[in-house]
Amino acid sequence: MSHAGTRTPDEELSQFRVRGEIPVPVLINWLTAAAIPLLTFFAWRAVRQDSAALVPTFLTISAVLLGVNALLYFVLGNQTLQRRGFIVLIIALFTFLAIRAVEDGSAIIWLFAYPPIIFYISQARVGVIACVGGIAGLILLFSPSAMRCSIPPTAPVFEYP
Repeated sequence: MSHAGTRTPDEELSQFRVRGEIPVPVLINWLTAAAIPLLTFFAWRAVRQDSAALVPTFLTISAVLLGVNALLYFVLGNQTLQRRGFIVLIIALFTFLAIRAVEDGSAIIWLFAYPPIIFYISQARVGVIACVGGIAGLILLFSPSAMRCSIPPTAPVFEYP
């Protein structure tokens, strides 16, 4: 017996949701609502610890841009704009956190949250491209040549001789 039926395009398959799952716009709104106070707290803490001005500035700007993204969604109701804006913002934020490590020794740990978020809120193709790009970026970031050219994002223990 052969299956005679229509074939569903990949971009539609990646958007199927299991009954009971959280809709993507709701998840993005919840993540945004959780991220804004956390980013603000870590920015305030960085100021109190006399960190470089870049850390609190970037964290504050990230919190503000996440808020703007949420407001644009509430005003315009455009799910695609909300999803793409969120993806761009978390790519920038996670890259910054991986390089600067707001807390000692936590740099690379921030990237563990990246693939599940990207795959859940975007199409499979976008998730694969973003994760392959992230892995390539990590390889370049932690390569010996990058360690010699810039300030390493890791503790001196992990540096190459």
